[in-house]
Amino acid sequence: MTATKAQATPTEVDKPTPNDLFESMTGFDEIAVARSFGAEITTMREQPFTFMRALLFVQARRDGMSDAKAREHALGLTVREVNDSFSEDVDDEGKAQ
Repeated sequence: MTATKAQATPTEVDKPTPNDLFESMTGFDEIAVARSFGAEITTMREQPFTFMRALLFVQARRDGMSDAKAREHALGLTVREVNDSFSEDVDDEGKAQ
């Protein structure tokens, strides 16, 4: 009999906001994004889903994936999966931005 490992579903508290993940990026992350996506991450803010996919690419790298696998992972997600990967940014009054 083999035991199966249950996957935990991250709660809203466990999920980063896009801004939190962006602000945690290092120069090495920026270089990896530019190499893998062909553009600087700061130029992607006008394309929200490309920007969020690049952030998920960074997270996947931090979780141990190679750049190629992390890019494949981020680009293979549906729009819903991309949205569901983040909690919402909120302002000082607790309102979604």
